Amino acid sequence: MKTKFQILILVSSLLVLFFTPALADSHGADDVGFSCVVLGAGGGPREDDISGYMLWPAGLPGEAIFLDAGTLTAGIRKADEMGNLWEFRVPPDSNLTREGWILRNAKAYLITHAHLDHIAAMVINSPVDSSKQLFGIEPTIKDLKEHIFNWRVWPNFGDSGPGFALGVYKYITLTPGEEVPIANTSMTVEGHFLAHDLPYETGGFLVQKNGYYVMFFGDTGPDEVQNTDHLLKVWERLAPLIRDGRLLGMFIEVAYPEGRPDNLLFGHFTPSWLMHEFQRLAGIVDPKNPEEALNDLTVVVTHIKPEFVMAPSPFQLISEQLDTLNDLGINFIYPRQGMRIEFRP
Repeated sequence: MKTKFQILILVSSLLVLFFTPALADSHGADDVGFSCVVLGAGGGPREDDISGYMLWPAGLPGEAIFLDAGTLTAGIRKADEMGNLWEFRVPPDSNLTREGWILRNAKAYLITHAHLDHIAAMVINSPVDSSKQLFGIEPTIKDLKEHIFNWRVWPNFGDSGPGFALGVYKYITLTPGEEVPIANTSMTVEGHFLAHDLPYETGGFLVQKNGYYVMFFGDTGPDEVQNTDHLLKVWERLAPLIRDGRLLGMFIEVAYPEGRPDNLLFGHFTPSWLMHEFQRLAGIVDPKNPEEALNDLTVVVTHIKPEFVMAPSPFQLISEQLDTLNDLGINFIYPRQGMRIEFRP
């Protein structure tokens, strides 16, 4: 039996047969939710396919934003070749390539942390990028200012920091739990602190439009290993949204297959640790019936770290292990570069 998510993906693929990327646009009364394309799915070391997603409100491609930016234009080209960017229309008088036009017309970056596999494409493309808001928690903004856009590693394309600021990116420091608007869009974002092998902290983003939400996690691991309550606080925030059917999905990482020792996780998840955390979330959502609390929740599994081996790949191992451990009815999605994902009520 096909899940609701699989049906949406099938419909999206069929639409490609009827609409060309340059001519089609998506508008209508049923445009509730979010659309996403996977620009980069992996956690490194492949430099052409790492940590990057483009998200926009359903039917409003002109409001697209980037969730992390390890890969950008390579992923845009791949998604376009697959026919998954049909709403994006380059004006006939533009001299930009399609990937250049989409890059420059996206409205903001939401950067979870300043590790290179989450920012490399943004940094490389900054000389030809357009002005954008750049959202992050305070440690992320601080790292970008002091250690990336500092005129030593790279020119200062921010609006403050060392030396002359070129002002391409406007830094927006998120206060955890505070919802703020994303300029030139109908969306808001709320930041959250996560642990990524303490004392290093990373961010998570709760994106909202019309009372519906998508949660994007940066690199993180289980509270029990990290010795924090960061995830618990996020679960408590998400629980009422799940109960009300307003959390349409989440992106969360599983970097390693089963068998990796806890002391070598470095702030990442394995399948069993992720299911452990989801069991805890389920108990918060519905203490009386936790086994049904997360049924049909769409979870996109990000940041799987590839290895240069023939088989079985980490992707294959993690997907098989998670599917075997999944006793909560979660709709796990294993993204590939260029894939289109629809989040709908």
